[in-house]
Amino acid sequence: MARAPHGKYTAEDLLDEHEYSVLRHKAKNGNDDRSPAGVRAKVLKPLRAATSRMSNLLPGNRELLRQLNELKSILAKVKDFRQLLGLPALGGIRDVPTAAVPLTTSLPPPKVFGRDSDRNHIIDLLTNKDNSAGYSGVAIVAHGGAEIRDEHLRAELDGIAEKIAKQLGQSPLAAQVLGSQLSRNKDLTTWKDALKIRNLSGPRRALLWSYEKLDPRHQRCFLYCSLFPKGHKYSVEESLYLWIAEGLVDSRNQDKRMDDIGREYINEMVSRSFFQTSESLYGTRLYAVHDLLHDLAEELSREDCFRLEDDNVTEIACAIRHLSVRVESMKKHKQSICKIQNLRTVICIDPLVDNVSDIFHEVLQNLKKLRVLYLCSYDGRKLPQSVADLKHLRYLNLIRTSISELPGSLSTLSHLQILLFNFKVKSLPDKICNLSNLQHLGAYLDEYYGYPVEEGAPPIPYMGKLISLQELQKFSVRRLKGYGLGQLRDINNLGGILSITNLENATGKVEALESKLHQKRHLEGLRLNWSFDNDLRGEDSSHLDVLEGLMPPPGLKFLLIWGYKSSAYPSWLLNGSYFDNLNRFCLYNCSSLQYLPPNAELLRHCSHLSLRHVPNLKTLPCLPRHLEFLQIAECTLLMFVCNDKLEQHDEKESMMKTDNLASRLALIWELDSGSSSRIKKQYWKSIHI
Repeated sequence: MARAPHGKYTAEDLLDEHEYSVLRHKAKNGNDDRSPAGVRAKVLKPLRAATSRMSNLLPGNRELLRQLNELKSILAKVKDFRQLLGLPALGGIRDVPTAAVPLTTSLPPPKVFGRDSDRNHIIDLLTNKDNSAGYSGVAIVAHGGAEIRDEHLRAELDGIAEKIAKQLGQSPLAAQVLGSQLSRNKDLTTWKDALKIRNLSGPRRALLWSYEKLDPRHQRCFLYCSLFPKGHKYSVEESLYLWIAEGLVDSRNQDKRMDDIGREYINEMVSRSFFQTSESLYGTRLYAVHDLLHDLAEELSREDCFRLEDDNVTEIACAIRHLSVRVESMKKHKQSICKIQNLRTVICIDPLVDNVSDIFHEVLQNLKKLRVLYLCSYDGRKLPQSVADLKHLRYLNLIRTSISELPGSLSTLSHLQILLFNFKVKSLPDKICNLSNLQHLGAYLDEYYGYPVEEGAPPIPYMGKLISLQELQKFSVRRLKGYGLGQLRDINNLGGILSITNLENATGKVEALESKLHQKRHLEGLRLNWSFDNDLRGEDSSHLDVLEGLMPPPGLKFLLIWGYKSSAYPSWLLNGSYFDNLNRFCLYNCSSLQYLPPNAELLRHCSHLSLRHVPNLKTLPCLPRHLEFLQIAECTLLMFVCNDKLEQHDEKESMMKTDNLASRLALIWELDSGSSSRIKKQYWKSIHI
């Protein structure tokens, strides 16, 4: 059985080799069967099949065949062992009791928060053994997540919950994690199984039982956290990108993006208390793993994962697959690391004092199976060409290095899914578009308060080949081949906020329609930008044609239009029922517009309305009823007329009365009959006029 995990990794390595060959062939010859290269490939297919059979005699392919036979042997032995034990073929494996081993932790259990009297009462109940009969276990090991209408079942679960709570002892964390598992399950058998857990008063046993009830995919993601030190704060993106690169996120669901599936994993582990919400930093939510859970992850993953934190370590097990480094120097550890030929992960958590470029050559040349490379320092300006030797690399993080130039050989890493680099990189290799598996591509500023801030990546010619991209901060339109709006056509998994700039370079509606923005249903926000040149004379009808063709998906939540020079709106902004939930709408530097879209239904969900430098804007319709933020700046023709002067005004029919305006702004600020006004502090909302 000890060879079973090795068999799993061998199978993945074989698939990697096969997929790499397929991807390199596609990148070299193209995917279009109608092209001359595609026709030629069909004609030569029989010849290539024969050549392929002969190629099995080559040394490299003979090694693959040897590994495949070894894998078959391992699987056969596992099958025989399963039959010997009488285990079922698929699932249904019973939980096996495990002896409890005392664990220590550097942090105390979570504090109890609440009003003084409530908090003191809860602490007293948890710590005073004499009070064990005075509280209900349902409050700790609750079934609140499951609606139970069967009174008999509810009473039975209540009784089991009380018994479990009494056995839990004085470990709030164990109660929290165990309770999170049971609260979402109303199966009586599962509750009785929890009651049978031995040594439940020891937190480790309760945590281990809860871990065993996790989905196997969530288990692997949780164990991966042991690569980081205790107290580490995980961002969603950091965890998500690493899990995707390691193959921990299920990629079989064609209806969901891997990003969305990974976020579901995080939400699930938060709901089961394996992750705890730590804090939010500039809109980025961070998570932490409690020390006791971290101890459990370390124990269960010690055969696969290792954290190099002690300079006195002289040997690293050759069987480990994932390594994180947190020492000042790697010189004394080079030999040990070079022996780990099956290593898949190298994460440098802190900067090294060594010449990292030398280590890169000496160490990484032996690590041909790396999937993840996270560098926190590098002495050279250019990443060496030898990075191409890491042909199975899926994740490359260079944010915290001084690297400003990426080699052309990077374009041969066909498996690469995540490429993150420093803002110093001003251009990308010409053939970077061949990386059809690339999902995330980002340039980042130096770390800001401990966390990197993303910038837009440099322009990429023929970006349309990057069909797996799930996020793109900025796309700049150019009047050059390979930079037109049509490049966005097949990148339909884009999410987040997309900025399309330099739209003055678009040729018209036909080119705009080629982008097929309406098919990108994962997009949350869209910025459409014409370069603003302060020329307010006349309007440009071509802007309307382009904007008509850039119809966004109906699920868009945020829309900003910048530098638009037509006085008319496209049809999709006149259709009040087109958007499902547009809650932010902004017009900046739109010199010819005289009014907002007239259909009030368009902005029915809008909570944020911003109008900046719309000099010809003359009227405002009834403001959205859900408005929380209103900004009006440099709209010189927009007038606010008092009620007593409204009858004298030429355009009184198109104006909003003061009392109507006041009612719409009632939730944003307080108005009185005089000229003074003040913001309602309890809402902390804003208005700028």
